[in-house]
Amino acid sequence: MLPLLAALVFMFGLGKKLLVPVRWTVALSVLLVALYLFGVISAVPVLVTLFVASPFLIHLRYSDKANTLFGLCVVVPLIVEVIR
Repeated sequence: MLPLLAALVFMFGLGKKLLVPVRWTVALSVLLVALYLFGVISAVPVLVTLFVASPFLIHLRYSDKANTLFGLCVVVPLIVEVIR
């Protein structure tokens, strides 16, 4: 439960810094929590991916690509965990 909480806090903080729309951040967090509660995934890959990608995303903060890359940093580890 602690990795999930850390991933959610980091996701919301980074999303706020990157000016990601709140709806998108909430939708991604609901997806993460739902998959976690069903026992399908672990939140650690999402946390690690966001942590590693955060310097690059902050550098691209005002670019159009920042929101898309933020979403990919959350969704791709989720897909990999579900497939695995």
